[in-house]
Amino acid sequence: MDKKGMIKYVGVARLDAGSDHTIVASYCTDEYVNEYEKYIDKILRQDSKLKEGKLLRIPASKESYDFLVKLPRPEGDYDMRLAIVGVVDRLMSKSKCAALCKQVTQDFKDNHKPRQIILAEESSLNGSSRKLLMAAIQKHGNDKMAELNDQLGAVKAQMKTNLLAAVERGDNLDDIEVGTRDLMDGAQRFNKTSAALKRMMCCKNVKMTICLTLLILTILTIIIVIAVCTQGDTCSQKKNDNNNNNN
Repeated sequence: MDKKGMIKYVGVARLDAGSDHTIVASYCTDEYVNEYEKYIDKILRQDSKLKEGKLLRIPASKESYDFLVKLPRPEGDYDMRLAIVGVVDRLMSKSKCAALCKQVTQDFKDNHKPRQIILAEESSLNGSSRKLLMAAIQKHGNDKMAELNDQLGAVKAQMKTNLLAAVERGDNLDDIEVGTRDLMDGAQRFNKTSAALKRMMCCKNVKMTICLTLLILTILTIIIVIAVCTQGDTCSQKKNDNNNNNN
């Protein structure tokens, strides 16, 4: 096994009465198995602090790795209390730790009957669990460089997303600027049209006023002419009558 792997140790422990427990299966990628299991034993003895379904991650003092403990929820015939334990590099993500524990739990139950687990003694299931534990380590235990590359890829993807969003915002600003210019041009055209329309209406009003004035003057002239003519006829008639009377 590659010594640069993110996973150093994986095991399955059965939690018995009180603080008693038994690591029934385990696989270690280096020679420090006794040291790992010594600290795991101390963690499992604090049974009251362990909660089912919760992933517990404890940093090792003065070391670059963490201890993992995950208690699967009992279900079906597997009503005994189990604990998935592990030792992983501190750079290993939480999601990969959770995925590791989930796969080990499922594969271990698929390969062992409840009675086997209940009656198993210390390390008695190492042989039957070796392949499934190795498979889980190989699947989830990428080396540090691969892990860093994954993180770098995630950062690059986020930067790309941010860049595209920034470009899109720039396009939107350009659209807004173009729209503003169009509105300003439209406003100027409206002002020019309004001024021209105003001048045209003023000219039209002047023409109408002149026409009405001329019409009124014409009517008055006609009335005056008629009045003058009527008065002239009356005067001539009176003169003729006077002449006739004198004769």
